[in-house]
Amino acid sequence: MSKTPIALSLARNLAERIVTTLSPACERIEIAGSIRRGSSTVGDLEIVAIPAHGSGLFPQSNGPSRLVPLLDRLAREGRLTPGRCAGEK
Repeated sequence: MSKTPIALSLARNLAERIVTTLSPACERIEIAGSIRRGSSTVGDLEIVAIPAHGSGLFPQSNGPSRLVPLLDRLAREGRLTPGRCAGEK
């Protein structure tokens, strides 16, 4: 599949919307790649996230990830299309 580059402003807007949607289920989430570097055109959106877990005394290490159920819900709603990704789900 070939990539069609888009303008940095559009890519940043899309990435910020994704970050806003996913951030409640993340300990930390950041826009990365060519958007972070400020390239004039962007071929893909790269977002790096550390999922939040559970709600115990040490939430980052207790319980299941809160990100996976959110991603599954977004896929069921048609807001996310499962596909290739470089990292783990």
